[in-house]
This record gives sequence, C-alpha cells and structure tokens, in this order.
Amino acid sequence: MSTLTAATWVFALLLVVAGSGKIARPAGARDALRAVGLPADARLARMLGAAEVCVGGTVLVVGGRALTALLAVAYAAFAVVAQRQRRQGGNCGCFGTTTTPATALHVWFDVAAAVVAAGTAVVPGASLLAAVVDDPLQGMLTVLLVTVVTGVLRLVLTAVPDLHTALALVPPRNDA
Repeated sequence: MSTLTAATWVFALLLVVAGSGKIARPAGARDALRAVGLPADARLARMLGAAEVCVGGTVLVVGGRALTALLAVAYAAFAVVAQRQRRQGGNCGCFGTTTTPATALHVWFDVAAAVVAAGTAVVPGASLLAAVVDDPLQGMLTVLLVTVVTGVLRLVLTAVPDLHTALALVPPRNDA
C-alpha cells in the first residue's frame, strides 16, 4: 500500500461521512447549492449525499481507476463550489451543517484531495477492503488509522472555521 493510496482512502471515507451528514441533515447542502445558483431542495441535497456515500464507499470497497477518478472529479467540483461559497461569505454545508463557513482552507483541502485521488487513479492501489483481506492485522490497523485521520480532518474542516468565526465575535480585552 502506498501513502497515496492510504490518503485516497481517507478522502473516500471523509466523502462517506460528508454524504451521511447531507442525508441526515440536508438543510446545509440545500442552502449551499442555492447560494451558488444550483437547483436546490432537501431531496436533491439528500441525493447528493447518497451519491457521495456511494462514490466514497465503492472506492473503499472496490477501488480501481474509474472510481478513484470519479472521487477526484467530485473533490474538484467541491473545490469550485467551496470557492464560490467562500467568495460570497456562504456556509459550507458539507457535513450537514448550516453554520460552518466555507474557507480558503476548505478550498485548498478539496484541491489537494482531487490531486491525490487523481494520482491514485493513475497508479491505482488496492481497495481498503482488499488490504484488510490480504493482511487482516495490518489491514485493521490501517482501518483504524484511516478512521482517526478522517475524524481529525472533519474537525479541521468544521470546528476550526466555527471557532475562528466565534473568536471574531469576542471583543478584544483592554487589560492596560
């Protein structure tokens, strides 16, 4: 397993998490789609979430060039939407949240995910499922690490922008 393949698994799992958030709480994605001029309602947001779960899940379970290339295209599209949202001061809507602002960090993250997935599509590795089947102990450790890194990245993409926004609301202290 290459580092590129492992990073792609993280991005695929993050897509599953984001899609699940859209299915459970479609308002954020609906608002984000509407803000950039795309058709938007709760059903469409849920369908987008389901598509994300399918793409990310199949990359993890099946792998292969075509699916990994589709993951790259998805993240490239997310980068474009996140950039438009950022310019408009809009919310991300990625994980089903309605308050997390789209930031430059988010745009660059999506660009990096697209590049990594594209690289993996050119030189594909095994799926995460195949890695677990080939070597169960190492595979389960890999699953654990991919899950932890995915969780940390989700926090970086949601909690950090929310914290930054909250801190901007706090007036500076005058301790002179």
